[in-house]
Amino acid sequence: MQADRRFMRDHIEELLSIERESFADPKNGNIFSSLYDDAAAHMHYFVAQDENGTIGGYLLLSIAADEAEIINVAVPPALRRRGIGIELVTEALAFAAARGATACYLEVRASNLSARRLYEKMSFNVVGVRKMYYSAPSEDAIVMRRTLEAPCNDR
Repeated sequence: MQADRRFMRDHIEELLSIERESFADPKNGNIFSSLYDDAAAHMHYFVAQDENGTIGGYLLLSIAADEAEIINVAVPPALRRRGIGIELVTEALAFAAARGATACYLEVRASNLSARRLYEKMSFNVVGVRKMYYSAPSEDAIVMRRTLEAPCNDR
């Protein structure tokens, strides 16, 4: 799988399918189609695809001023534990740092221990809790943060 910043309008249904498989309270197609709007210029999209163009996961990232936020990461259940999530997060963090972000935040369900372990492995630290942040089912969100290093420009 390769991370790819190009957004392909033809894949909205496939992305929605991954969204529905991955989340108890999935978002609708607006989260993807709104990326075409100029008002969403702060939003960035990453997709993992295999050599046949099959989508193996996606990540949505917001960058505002010097802060980035991972909005969504999703990998279909059948493709998890293959490094796709790490690849997507790594690509997004490098992208954010190259655009001047000095920190990246995210929220994760308190019960999602596998995602929390993945983020901790990637040097995210817990910085807070948002009580009853999620619905369907109601649950707290763990807020995590990672400091980003500026890319090296001494080449």
